[in-house]
Amino acid sequence: MLAKLIDRQTLAEGTIGFTLLPEAAHLEFVPGQFFNLGLLSPPYTDQRGNSRYFGFTDLPQPDGKISGVFRIGPSAFKRYFLEMPLGTLVEVSGVSGAIKLPDNSDRPVVFITGGIGIAPVICLLRRFKSASLPHQITLLYSNTNSARTLFLPELQELATQNNRFNLTAVMTQDPGWPGNHQRLNSDTLPQLLSDFLQPVFFITGTSRFVPDIVKALKTLNVGMDRMKFEIFSGY
Repeated sequence: MLAKLIDRQTLAEGTIGFTLLPEAAHLEFVPGQFFNLGLLSPPYTDQRGNSRYFGFTDLPQPDGKISGVFRIGPSAFKRYFLEMPLGTLVEVSGVSGAIKLPDNSDRPVVFITGGIGIAPVICLLRRFKSASLPHQITLLYSNTNSARTLFLPELQELATQNNRFNLTAVMTQDPGWPGNHQRLNSDTLPQLLSDFLQPVFFITGTSRFVPDIVKALKTLNVGMDRMKFEIFSGY
């Protein structure tokens, strides 16, 4: 379906948030899913093409608005997406994705997320908050520094207000960060998590981050049946 770009703003260092308004109908999705955004006849392109997948960052809205985020980069897609005026039409399609909270809340849930991989997770956590869901959730969220960390104040507030949500924010290259600085791997994960036998693990992030975390969890005897992951490639 066609949708209009109605808002675009900087959310964190090097990261842009955007809002689209579908022209004719609501786009059906559930928190944790992704959508494909295609540019219509852009003035320039490259070998990576004119479309990308983005995670929905906000809950379904009564007016049908949908939101996403992306890192600024050199691709033709991102160049034009930053330049095109508000009101420009784009094509939205291809809703998919396997990241969703389990129906059964008996097992704890652990999200291990790097950088832009927070997109579908923040949508799930907004659902967790708005619906007062009973799940026990832990988020390990790794970034290079706090300036590039999306939604950090919101996540910190949720951790303060809800004792069923635990947040560990890791800043690997931020000497001023008062919290954890260690990269997430099979050596450091046991320092941050006490239980690897019960939780369901969701891993989201780049094509470097996700395989490394999956490998680390397998080393810690977490079976693939308790892992779900999404790789952000070309975001």
